[in-house]
Amino acid sequence: MLEKFRFYIKHSINDLRVNGQRTFFAILCIAAGVAAIVSLQTLSVMIQDTLTGNLRETNKGDIRFDNDIRLRDISFDNPEEFNSSDFQDIVASIEKEAVDSGVLEEIADTSFFPGAPTTKYFGVRGREILAEWADANIDQPVTFTYLYQVTDAIRVFTGLGAGTVLDLGRTELQSSQVTPFMIDSANYPLVGEIRSNDGKSLDELFPTPNSVVISQNVADNLQAQVGDTVRLSGIDTDFTITGIVATEKEAGLTNPFAGIFGFYYVDKSAMSLFGIEDRVEEVYMILENPNDELIAEISEKLESDFGFLDFNTTLDVAEVNEQIAGVINQLVTVMGLISLLLGSIGIVNTMQVVVRRRTLEVAVLKTLGLQANQVTMLFLVQAFIMGILGSLFGILLGWGMTFFIRGSAETFLGQSLPFRITPTPAITGLIVGTLVTTVFGFLPTLSAGQVRPGIVLRPNDDILPRTGLLRSFGALLIVVFALTLIAAGILGNLSAAFGVVSGTFFAAGFFYLLLLLLLWIIGKFFPSFGWVDLRLSLKAVLVGRRRGAFTLLALVVGVFSLSLITLLADSVNRVISDLTSTGIGGNVIIQMAGAGASERVETILKDQTGVNSYTLTRTFPMELISVTKVDGTVQTADEINSIIISNSGNINALDNLFQRTSGRDVPNNLPNVTFNAGNGRQLTAEDAGQAVIVMPRNESVDASGLAVGDVITVRVADTKEISFTLVGLSEPPTVVTDPPAPYAPVGAFEGVQPISVGVIVDIEEENVPDLRSSLSKVGGVFMLETKVLNTFINAILGQITAFPILVATLSLIVGGVVIANSVALSTIERRKEIAVMKTVGVHRERVLGMLLLENAIMGFVGGLLGVGIGLIGLVISLQGFPGASSIIPYGTALLLMLMCVAIALVAAVTTAWGASGEKPLNVLRYE
Repeated sequence: MLEKFRFYIKHSINDLRVNGQRTFFAILCIAAGVAAIVSLQTLSVMIQDTLTGNLRETNKGDIRFDNDIRLRDISFDNPEEFNSSDFQDIVASIEKEAVDSGVLEEIADTSFFPGAPTTKYFGVRGREILAEWADANIDQPVTFTYLYQVTDAIRVFTGLGAGTVLDLGRTELQSSQVTPFMIDSANYPLVGEIRSNDGKSLDELFPTPNSVVISQNVADNLQAQVGDTVRLSGIDTDFTITGIVATEKEAGLTNPFAGIFGFYYVDKSAMSLFGIEDRVEEVYMILENPNDELIAEISEKLESDFGFLDFNTTLDVAEVNEQIAGVINQLVTVMGLISLLLGSIGIVNTMQVVVRRRTLEVAVLKTLGLQANQVTMLFLVQAFIMGILGSLFGILLGWGMTFFIRGSAETFLGQSLPFRITPTPAITGLIVGTLVTTVFGFLPTLSAGQVRPGIVLRPNDDILPRTGLLRSFGALLIVVFALTLIAAGILGNLSAAFGVVSGTFFAAGFFYLLLLLLLWIIGKFFPSFGWVDLRLSLKAVLVGRRRGAFTLLALVVGVFSLSLITLLADSVNRVISDLTSTGIGGNVIIQMAGAGASERVETILKDQTGVNSYTLTRTFPMELISVTKVDGTVQTADEINSIIISNSGNINALDNLFQRTSGRDVPNNLPNVTFNAGNGRQLTAEDAGQAVIVMPRNESVDASGLAVGDVITVRVADTKEISFTLVGLSEPPTVVTDPPAPYAPVGAFEGVQPISVGVIVDIEEENVPDLRSSLSKVGGVFMLETKVLNTFINAILGQITAFPILVATLSLIVGGVVIANSVALSTIERRKEIAVMKTVGVHRERVLGMLLLENAIMGFVGGLLGVGIGLIGLVISLQGFPGASSIIPYGTALLLMLMCVAIALVAAVTTAWGASGEKPLNVLRYE
């Protein structure tokens, strides 16, 4: 037995050496798949270490108290309880308990929106209560530090909060939506340390109250340097930049504003400069000798004594982070395994070519006495050796890829990931890569065992015998079973592993049949336009359609994943772009609670430089009374509701539309909507003061039978009846903003008090900072730049899609390698054909052109299927979305298809270049 294995190993190594080019591309396919597993799992380990490594530093203490309440009496898993009418009463009861205890204090925030919820904070007495409780219940020293309350998230997002906008005079640049962190620099943070780029700690960076330490992204926006003087919005004193710190020190999944727009630190000694009181929004506490048991015990006591208080321990953070890390690990493991399975397509192709070219050798071996199972074992050993070599190469390649791709994961997490090499992913890659290669090498080797010795007498007959349906089916079951065991070892769950493997095989079979059909249709029916080279390429595609379809599987899966993510992201970008350009009618939205501040806002707008136009909008609640049709028929509200129900509409949707009717100054800054034929028109200047109305179409409006010319009688704000003539039924806008509501000239609502007032402003971008500064002095005003919304959503979208795009790109790279392998094997097999063409006078460039044309067709078919299915999925998902046809990125889809063609061409030229230049005499002599 040992001698046989020595023979198998020696013979396999020799064959790998002789077939150097085929061996190289097979090993490259294995390496690409293993590299995907190793790089993704190494990245997963780095993410897990970052999320679960220093929990105290992540939580900024052993326990973090937030200025909010914990809804302990409500189970959010019970929708009936959550939606009950008692919900608000329960919340109010818990808030009262928190305030009555003295731990939290509250203040009515009337400066922003009258009637808004109260702002809660830890006052001096609240902090004393926590300290006294800790002294009485914790048998070891405890240290506290605080994050002081400067502004809230809404004011940060609108840029109207104190200190949320930084101006740097030296560069004349501005950075807005910046989050201020007011700290006690002497003991912040309690765990770990924050150092500036020049190595100074926070306690060294605040020599004076007007010192400020900014984040790196703010410094980049302002082109700032240490020593520069900056002006903070709403603050009369200039501040000096004393340090710049890394953005990830405060950024992360829980603080997206800091990661996207930036932040800065100021010391609590600057409290008087900001004009704020001693209020704390977060309390951090650390123990001298913490351990999990003690923290769990403290958590239980806090639940008992301060059940209303919202707090997080390191155990809570660990639980959440472990869940996130677990999901990421499963994702990358499954995608890595799928990439390896896709790479194994190259193994099958290689082994098929190897077996086909060695039929004479196999016949000789069988003539000398080798049995069919021994021949199969010989090729399995060869596949096993290729698996080891490819896996080792893949491990090195995977480590290198990890170093370059960790940026995508850092974008996703909003934190830096220190690069490190761990043995577990490498061991997993080696074992899985070797086993998968051996398993996939098993299928082609079955036919090798069926070669008959009689081929020795017919050396030119290298056609492989068929394996047999039953034998092939049995071999496929063995492969599925083996791969399930391999996947179970990685995922730790046998049923999940079987689901992944069987799902992959079914999906592969589906894509294979589609590709086979597409290649047959194109090869059979696509016109050659009298071009001989194209005709020959189409014939080659038709003849090799089985291998072509099998090879393109890897490319299709990769480009399908990438296209679905990319097209979806591009669609969202188009939605946001439409929102910022046409969906609103301006680039600044100002909202006021009531009409009290409208005169001051209008005065500011009239005096503000750069304002191109603006319009006031007033919201009026209306109740439908009746509709008088064009023919004079009168329908009551109840009759209209019956009509809507009979047409499968939603009566509540129509009621909601009327509840948010907008009074507009016409014709300035009207919504940019369209009207199909027969659906009326937009409001005009002649409509000012007239009782005419435009309604957006939706299912309920259509079901109601409303038509242009109908007179709609409504009760406005329960005080006045008005009859509006319907002059337009607009198509829903591309962007559903609020969602769309009916609008009428504001003059038609004379004498009726609106429930809210807003302004849509079209202003030059360079004048927006001045407008924001002026509005910050007006209470009850909410201002939002549409470009800020665009920036924020695109940044969040970039974070969400960064990691999936990375994974899909790795699959696409594997697909490109598999195509290169297939092209190399195909050109090797067709050396005689190429030599004959060159012998009859076909130049090298033309031969190469035909090979590239053939593979361009293959790449086009792969892109057509991969991108096409992704595009169809996007179109289906957007069905019913207003203006869906205008936001589907067909141009991006075309670029992705061209990318598939480019990948196929690059893969082809790297392997076909040498074959096209080989001398015909050399080929014909040995073939």
